[in-house]
Amino acid sequence: MSRRDLLDRSANVAMIVAAAVFVAAQVRGLIGSGGAAPKAAAAAYAPGDEAPRLDGVEYGKAKRSVLVFVNSECHFCTASMPFYKSLMANRKVASTETIVMAVSRDSPKDLDAYIQQHGVGFDRLISMGREVNPRMRLTPTVFVVDGAGKIVKVFVGKLDEAMETELAKIVG
Repeated sequence: MSRRDLLDRSANVAMIVAAAVFVAAQVRGLIGSGGAAPKAAAAAYAPGDEAPRLDGVEYGKAKRSVLVFVNSECHFCTASMPFYKSLMANRKVASTETIVMAVSRDSPKDLDAYIQQHGVGFDRLISMGREVNPRMRLTPTVFVVDGAGKIVKVFVGKLDEAMETELAKIVG
């Protein structure tokens, strides 16, 4: 084997190793931390931030608002619908205290059909359209917003049992 062939082969092996390290780093960043990386990157909103301004939403109308961001094409949103159905059916406080809204980029017609298909009785459905970007990257995501329009809690992704219990207490 000539020196040139050895050099070419070494360069190819180095590129393959570098690519493998890069891919491993990407995968580890996404799933190696138990899912923490995507959740941290999912919503650029955090408690204390002003809630996204959505057409027709006045946060002061109730003590708190719960925004449930969903997408009809999202597997985890669909998997979460039985919980949201139960949450709405079993709540005990009036919507003047806590308003629970489904918010989506789906068209109003598609959002309505999706929510009706799953029998969830949200207080309001809000189609924010594709052009609105409330700095959201993943669905489902839930914001709990106080009457002053400040986010007090953010849940990202399909809720586990502890998060479901916490949200049920918030909703009432």
